[in-house]
Amino acid sequence: MVIEPPSNDSREAWEWDYFLEVARQLTVDTNGKHPGESGFDVDSVDRWGVYWDKWWMELIGPIESNGGKYIDPDTGLLALDQPATFEAIQRIADLTLVHQVAPLASVLQQLGMSNTQMLETGKLAMAIDGSWALAWMHKIEPTLGTAVLPKIQQPATGLQAHLHSAFAASKYPEAAWRWVRFLATEYYQLQFLRMGLWLPSQTSLMTEEGLAKWMTTRVSPTEGVHPPGYELIVTEDVPKYGHILYQPPGYQEVDAALAPAFDAIWIGDKTAEEALSEVAPDVNAIFEEALR
Repeated sequence: MVIEPPSNDSREAWEWDYFLEVARQLTVDTNGKHPGESGFDVDSVDRWGVYWDKWWMELIGPIESNGGKYIDPDTGLLALDQPATFEAIQRIADLTLVHQVAPLASVLQQLGMSNTQMLETGKLAMAIDGSWALAWMHKIEPTLGTAVLPKIQQPATGLQAHLHSAFAASKYPEAAWRWVRFLATEYYQLQFLRMGLWLPSQTSLMTEEGLAKWMTTRVSPTEGVHPPGYELIVTEDVPKYGHILYQPPGYQEVDAALAPAFDAIWIGDKTAEEALSEVAPDVNAIFEEALR
């Protein structure tokens, strides 16, 4: 099977089944066996096909791609206890539990390696991580590419941003305002765009003229940062298919309450439907109390 790298163009996003097949082909044990082949040893994998980070930022994409929501923006309540969301999250868990193409987080801990180090040493073929990871991943030898996420029904990715504000009761309102204003300047943002840590939040930096101020095409680990075609993620994928997780009052407590449910899903103790259906009433009670 000849595997062409995935694209930065959302119109060419891999279908989920094809993504799985590629991940199977890229996963190989120390005897040269792939998942699904007789004799494949999941406890002796030489290279994993994919590592999908389990932070909510990396879950928004598949959830929205399957037509689901993490939190309902209209009600401010949890929306994880819905069929579309069950399916999306179970697909992520099954990369490890069923298809054996992705390692548990504990495997990385046992190896003492990050996903970046595993990519660099050939122990990992694909990493699903935040866009900020380009700041250190672009140094990997010999080549590195970026791509849009595989899709279930439609392309989708998660978005987040920093929130800068000042206290209204500040003793120094003018200084506070000048600081917040500085953090919104192009000058401040460009520093982090150029190193690959951020994507632009200002539309002026997403135009052809704006891109020229910070994008540098990567030609080697020591020259340039952004892989060829990266501008499509900035100008097409994020504006058209990006989804924000709104965090209503009570979210921090809810996030902590959800952690055990997700842990049970990732290790296979419960299905996504079982774990999230059980925790949803308690979580929504937290939201409802916070909104009173």
